[in-house]
Amino acid sequence: MQPIKFLMKKLFFPILWAGILFCNACAVKQARLPEMENYLFQEPKRNRIYQIINYQDKDKGVEIPVWVSRYLDEGISGVEALNEYNGRYIFMAENTGINVRTLQQWSAAFSLYQDFPRKVASRIEKRLLKAAVNYPDDEYGDFFEESVKAASDAYYTGAVQEGEFWLLQQYFEEDGVTVGQEFYIFLVLISIDKSLMENQILQIINNIDIEHKPTKEQASAVSQIKGNFFENF
Repeated sequence: MQPIKFLMKKLFFPILWAGILFCNACAVKQARLPEMENYLFQEPKRNRIYQIINYQDKDKGVEIPVWVSRYLDEGISGVEALNEYNGRYIFMAENTGINVRTLQQWSAAFSLYQDFPRKVASRIEKRLLKAAVNYPDDEYGDFFEESVKAASDAYYTGAVQEGEFWLLQQYFEEDGVTVGQEFYIFLVLISIDKSLMENQILQIINNIDIEHKPTKEQASAVSQIKGNFFENF
């Protein structure tokens, strides 16, 4: 029963956010994380071989920004290691597909107010999952679900949209020779002062209203994760 329970928990948040997006799409934004129109599109795995065949302003002689290369090669940690982002957390909004017009609409409609909270909530969820010894709902009780929900509903100050960039990538099959599918990747770079971000997250997780009283073990796990929440965050 525990694996089923964990699976249901893992499915809860994507379903919840999908519902929120559907309900608010017309009222809040004109274009919000639109679905890829071609159902045959499958996002390639990160570890597959690819080459960049086009990118934003390539025809003008512009080079790919360092933060883009770092993100593609090393992920968020690579971008945060850059001197220009010293003392700041980096969040990356990313969308991929084969319909460039749809992706352009997504990029143009991106909103820190609407979209940044979901990036924070996702990072908090990953932090809790990474630290959990048992299934997260068993490990933390209601704290797991409520902290992610609270983070997704919160209003954050201090976040800065640093830049946007797109690339067209050509992927290869596992043999490294056979040409596979081309796809676009659109990125939005967001940064925020670490101290400011940490204070806001601590305020969120310290003020969560828990419906069910945690067990002694759960209370201990929650206390421990709160004490070192930003290690490897």
